[in-house]
Amino acid sequence: MKTGLRLQRALVLAAALAVLTPLVAAHAEKPPAIISGFVTSGGGVRIHYIEAGKGRAILFVPGFTAPGWMWQKQITHFAKTHRVVAMDPRAQGESSQTAEGLYPAARAGDIKAVVDQLKLAPVVLVGHSMGAAEVAAYVDQFGTDTLAALVFVDGWPDATTTRTLSRICSNGCLAFRKTDASGQKISFDQAICSRSHNRKTT
Repeated sequence: MKTGLRLQRALVLAAALAVLTPLVAAHAEKPPAIISGFVTSGGGVRIHYIEAGKGRAILFVPGFTAPGWMWQKQITHFAKTHRVVAMDPRAQGESSQTAEGLYPAARAGDIKAVVDQLKLAPVVLVGHSMGAAEVAAYVDQFGTDTLAALVFVDGWPDATTTRTLSRICSNGCLAFRKTDASGQKISFDQAICSRSHNRKTT
């Protein structure tokens, strides 16, 4: 009797698994389809990018020597709801290997080429490390008309760009959190104002 009951329970469990397994598989999240391509920047430099998802655009800019693939986890996450692009800056990854233009002002032009040619505006620009300086240089050269927001990751704009950002942060397009020397979190505009007030003018 007990054996028959065990067998009956096993059959019920097997039947339940047979029904539920396809449902679970159907709801499992598939990784986003990633495509890659190139845009051409100034001087004929080819900038490689990877892209996934649809919706409002986010452009990820890696730090020095890193390829766009460093953002793979972020691409997978945000591509569920956004059009996500990650670029290889010049001389990095699959972009043109050149010794020219390896400074933020020139590389900002490469970001502009990606934004314009892929029609990403209004775009959220995310820069990591040296990429943060390049994103800030983009604002310094091209303004904020093409931007939805800026994100700096482990990086900070230089003094010239900080002054530019301090003039525009009041228009609500910027959001940032920075920790000061005491560990206190301060907002982006407060950080800029603090830096501006502490800087000696000549």
